[in-house]
Amino acid sequence: MQAVIMAGGKGTRLVSVTKDEIPKPMALIAGKPLLLWQLEELRRNGVTDILIITGHLGQKIESYFQNGAAFGVRISYIREKEPLGTAGAFYYLRSRLAGQHFLLVFGDICFTADLGAMERFHLAHKAKATLFVHPNSHPQDSDLVVLDENQQVVQIVSKHRDKNQAYENCVNAGIYILDSSLCACVCKAEKTDLEKDILMPLIESRQGGVFGYWSLEYAKDAGTAERIAQIAKDKENIAKEKEDIAKEKEDVAKDKEDIETVGQRIGKQEIRMDYRAQIKDYIELERKVLKNLDVDAIDQAMNLIGGAYEAGKRIYIFGNGGSSATASHYQNDFNKGISEHLEKKFHFVCLNDNMPTVMAIANDIGFEEVFRFQLTNRLEEGDLVIAISGSGNSENVLLAAAYAKECGNQVIGLTGYDGGRLKGLSDVSLCADVNSMQVTEDVHMLLDHLMMSIFYRTLCGMEHISGNEAESGV
Repeated sequence: MQAVIMAGGKGTRLVSVTKDEIPKPMALIAGKPLLLWQLEELRRNGVTDILIITGHLGQKIESYFQNGAAFGVRISYIREKEPLGTAGAFYYLRSRLAGQHFLLVFGDICFTADLGAMERFHLAHKAKATLFVHPNSHPQDSDLVVLDENQQVVQIVSKHRDKNQAYENCVNAGIYILDSSLCACVCKAEKTDLEKDILMPLIESRQGGVFGYWSLEYAKDAGTAERIAQIAKDKENIAKEKEDIAKEKEDVAKDKEDIETVGQRIGKQEIRMDYRAQIKDYIELERKVLKNLDVDAIDQAMNLIGGAYEAGKRIYIFGNGGSSATASHYQNDFNKGISEHLEKKFHFVCLNDNMPTVMAIANDIGFEEVFRFQLTNRLEEGDLVIAISGSGNSENVLLAAAYAKECGNQVIGLTGYDGGRLKGLSDVSLCADVNSMQVTEDVHMLLDHLMMSIFYRTLCGMEHISGNEAESGV
């Protein structure tokens, strides 16, 4: 698949970054031009034939990347003599495109995505145009895309819309797969808007085949200095996670070596390690994280849980690995620990606990669907969802949370690190601000017992600290 990058924008909102000395796509993010991040992601996806449309200060791009050989891709250029909008350059593309369809990427988007999956979606739906759509962190100032049950686009709602009307947070990310025949819609090199002049007539006809490829993969608009700073932070966190994984592998290898050494020494002398300093460090880290917890967010979460209880609604809870055990523990503490003293019971439903169901979904449909599938057509109005992901980026948790939001249900997200993508999907985010999965999971369990003890007091009229009460936990 051939790729076209629209890199001709002047970037008036980025003057504080570019100083009007470099074009917008050359703005530095974590030490590299945004356009280089795009090229590296395209190459990672096997897309190496790239046409870049330049404009304002375009010579800076052409001088830096040249023919692309140094970056493992092939680059050719079209330079606009004057701004032609988001589709005016299609006039020149008509003779430059080799395939039946092509990938179009706006030059201010930083992304990490499986473009092969998007292409397969495009072909399976026999689409004329496929838009990469996703929830973003600023839907209030974004055009929103409305999809039908077949993921066909039925409406694009302007960011200048009536803010009193509710729409799903479904935003066009600025990544497209377009049928090459659409370039024939532009008969001369003049300012043309892709959305208004090409896509909207197709959408309104309902025969044009414009579809939305919904994904929770990383795609962020780098159009302002603040968003560039956030992307740089995201890149730093991702690099840190990779370093942590590499360090863990090194530690495992070293532990194996140490175990072999110790094994050789057993029987010859007593072996004793002094762990006290490390124990104190861990406890101190726990204290720091607990001190920084957002009390207002915890209060909001408890009000959502209390509201669901009073309304007799279900509270669905789920997570992976250690978080699955945490989800089961929450269910036990509320359904038994608190409810045994109440006539009206909590109705927590842990989606991890029916292992045959989980395994069947994972085997027959896909592991990413193990939670969303169980929610499909079961969520009722007013039901609450508690999604747990230490990283905030577990795909099966994100898909289930996104489905709940689509249905109009509220989501409490329990995360660690920087909250990941789950933070943006949550109505209330309870984030343990620490780069440690162990401490994150500790905090999630503490939140369970904190809320349990308060509900125990307020609903049951009993103190949780009592030698006369049986333990309800494990």
